[in-house]
Amino acid sequence: MAKKVNTADIRRRFKNTARQIRSGNPLRQDQLAYLADAFDRIGDGADANDVFGLKKIRGEKNSTIEARKDISLVLSLVAAYRSPEEDGGYGLSLDQSFIKASQAFPEYSPETLERYWRQQDKKHMRNIDRKSEDQDNPFE
Repeated sequence: MAKKVNTADIRRRFKNTARQIRSGNPLRQDQLAYLADAFDRIGDGADANDVFGLKKIRGEKNSTIEARKDISLVLSLVAAYRSPEEDGGYGLSLDQSFIKASQAFPEYSPETLERYWRQQDKKHMRNIDRKSEDQDNPFE
């Protein structure tokens, strides 16, 4: 089953592609193939929002997207706290990291952060190094 991507992530990818085009950087072959296929489908009468995946998926709300970004920010902070000092982190234990992050973000208890940390659908949020195209990127 294909992983569903929220519309905010899709829109961010389009913004990144627009920046790439404006800066004069050539598109990759996979980007060109994707756009050519999409333009063909739109030319055949398909709805552009459907083709580009810009219609919200069932149950997707802006508040849900923003909440995931907030959680992603806090979990990346936990990752920074537990990362070794020589890698630019703080070298704390995981439990200490949950406590420290919950002090910075009091709306999240250490227990809540631990639960989020262990959830598979949030595994990608446990990274310090985030790219603009990453899902649930809190920095975009």
